[in-house]
Amino acid sequence: MILLVEMGLFSHPISSYNDLNFNGVDMQNNSSGDITFTYPKSISFNDNNYWNLTNLLDINQSLDRINSFEAAGVSAYTGDQIVPGIDATKHLIRVSLLNATIYNDHDIGEGEIYFNITINGNFTETERYTAEDGDTIDINLNIFYAWCLKLDIIIEVWEDDTSPTPDDELGTFTYNTTTPSGEIISGLTDIEDAKVWLEIEVIDSDSDITAEFLADGCKPYFYISDESPATEEPDEVYSRVLIGKDNETMGNKDIICIQYLFYWIKENFPVPINTQFHEDDYEEFLIFIDPADLYHPYRYVFDDGSYVSNTRSSRLAIWENHPTTDINETTAFVTQELTPLLGGNVTTDYKIFNLDEASNELRTGLSGIGTMNLIIQTSFHNFQEGPPGLFDLSVNEIGYNYSLSQLNDLKIREFFRRHYHAFEEGLWFISTLGKDTPKVHPFTFDIMNPFDFPYLINGYPNVVENIKLFQEANDNFIDYQYNVEFTTALIINARYTIIAPDSVIPGDDFDVEIEVEILEDGVEIGMYYDFLLNGTIKALFLDKNFLFDYDGKVEANIPMDTLSNMLTLLSYRPLIKDGLALNVDNYLSLDQFSLSSNLLGDIMQAEASLHLWEIIKHQLPILYPPVFGPLHVLDYFMDAIDFKLDTSLQGFLNGTISSSDQNIATLTKNSFNFDGSTSQTLSQVSVAETATSGTSFDIILDDLLFTMSFFTDWFLQIDFMEIIALLAPEYGHMTFDIGTFPNVNFTSDDSVQYPTTTTSVSKQINIVDKTGKIGVRIFGAVTSLLSIMIVLVFIKRIRK
Repeated sequence: MILLVEMGLFSHPISSYNDLNFNGVDMQNNSSGDITFTYPKSISFNDNNYWNLTNLLDINQSLDRINSFEAAGVSAYTGDQIVPGIDATKHLIRVSLLNATIYNDHDIGEGEIYFNITINGNFTETERYTAEDGDTIDINLNIFYAWCLKLDIIIEVWEDDTSPTPDDELGTFTYNTTTPSGEIISGLTDIEDAKVWLEIEVIDSDSDITAEFLADGCKPYFYISDESPATEEPDEVYSRVLIGKDNETMGNKDIICIQYLFYWIKENFPVPINTQFHEDDYEEFLIFIDPADLYHPYRYVFDDGSYVSNTRSSRLAIWENHPTTDINETTAFVTQELTPLLGGNVTTDYKIFNLDEASNELRTGLSGIGTMNLIIQTSFHNFQEGPPGLFDLSVNEIGYNYSLSQLNDLKIREFFRRHYHAFEEGLWFISTLGKDTPKVHPFTFDIMNPFDFPYLINGYPNVVENIKLFQEANDNFIDYQYNVEFTTALIINARYTIIAPDSVIPGDDFDVEIEVEILEDGVEIGMYYDFLLNGTIKALFLDKNFLFDYDGKVEANIPMDTLSNMLTLLSYRPLIKDGLALNVDNYLSLDQFSLSSNLLGDIMQAEASLHLWEIIKHQLPILYPPVFGPLHVLDYFMDAIDFKLDTSLQGFLNGTISSSDQNIATLTKNSFNFDGSTSQTLSQVSVAETATSGTSFDIILDDLLFTMSFFTDWFLQIDFMEIIALLAPEYGHMTFDIGTFPNVNFTSDDSVQYPTTTTSVSKQINIVDKTGKIGVRIFGAVTSLLSIMIVLVFIKRIRK
């Protein structure tokens, strides 16, 4: 019983004992030592940069970053590329008007007969033929030759009367089929005053629907409204077919958009007609088709012109199956890849027209698929839905008589490269319009994704504004220099403990336990910094210098179990320097942070930003008011100057274990490394049989190092506003790598300037003989027994 109590009092391990196999390990005792590791490091860096604003324009670099001019999820097809998802067969058809019999010419004697023929929207008016009642006219006229999916034939028979007497109508013959075949057809007009004979020939058939066929077969039917001779037909027309998802209207299904781009080499004033408004002009027209309803497009979009105002359009016209709306305003967002060329967004006016209420605005295209009548209404080349109306006094009917070229990536790059010419030529002020206008019109359409509302996005206002800034900034520059100095110090305290018996006998084997503890209250960090920014800006009417010089320090203890203290540290705490209030919330941000509860293994990961530009533009004018002007202007060019750090901290403890006398004792483990998964280790010690009583040896922990994967990436980040991003995308966002310090695997050995650092811990173990060891244990047992007896007597007296 007493033995059990004795064992309960001793919490440390005791080896077994018997007379035959004596193990003489004594009771375990601790020997501890504290070590301080110090890491002071300094860094200094500087740089300078000079930008001439008008030398930064590099359209090619922006274009080289664009692999293709289709947005994500959009596919483009041109030329003979096959458009997927269309289940139809096209036919090469020839239609001939063979003859016609006149039963009633609505005239006395012979009449002058002619035919207005519309086949798949293509209009033809024939010559005059002399005939009277009962005559059959041999015509043999080729009236249609094209690839198409279906035929829609309308033949009007007329008798020409001398003006002002109106012509007499002899009726209309109609025929349509979705499965054309070779045959001769005939029929009476609707009022039976004439009969016509036609021959249909199917020359070829093909089930591959190409982009070229689809674009040519759906192109709009054109009229030129000559309000002045300055209104002219396009010099070039380009097209391509896009497939994407119109999620807003059609759900998650593939939709076809045919994209047409009309180009003029110049644009003139209406009066006088020989005055050039600007070089180059572009207009875009879009047709949307659901392959499940192939013959009836569900949306048309174009830049709507106005005959009355005779000015550039102020709205988009969107014709779709939706109730007609008033003119509304929306913000259109430019596809990200094109923002360096067109800006980020643009405000657009639009009006929706109900497609179900359309009458003569629509017609059948050459392919048999529906299309739209379009008028080029003014010399500014804006579109308007056709056909011509009452105020269109003089009209030139182009119809389908214009050819298409491929709108491929090569041609689109060529259009965007014309930005160079537009920026170089600049603007001129048009007094009659009261606005600045480019001398060379840039290509400003976002053609990459027409499936997002409002479908047609024109960055013209953004580009014109940037041309103006570019022109006014000619020979202007920004010049700046910076100098940064940092010193940081990290102090870590650790406690090593060796657990081993005080005495052993010859021939003993025992374990020595090594433990380590990071003294959390002894972890400190300090940072000292000095930042200088000096610059000059010559822009617009300003030629000013700006100077910013700021220094400070941060010191903190880091109780590693308190996260809030670390956050406060990384935020540098609010500081006051010469009346300059540094508000942490506005000027510092912690972008990412993670913290461990110990100093072994992964300790800390953090990203922080010191927003220097916010400090400069808000605080510097308080200290030095004359800089407000240049800083205000510079703010149009500068978006952010951030001093950033990305830091990672890992801790490792390592060292060696040895015996002071290898002839007396040897160890099975000679080194240790603690990486956070463990903070203690065991090494078996063997005492030589030849060891003599009265001698001793030391267990030594040596070469103790606190090795740290402790590094911080420092860099300066400068973000310019859209003007710089447009002129030189590579300078829109710049990062200057300052360096990494301290270096990876930076260890406490580098702190040689601190000679007080302890590098070893030891514990002495004595060799005793067997008799002495037994005596010690008996004495210990007796002592323990007496202690218990005294306690029992004391308790008994208390109870009395």
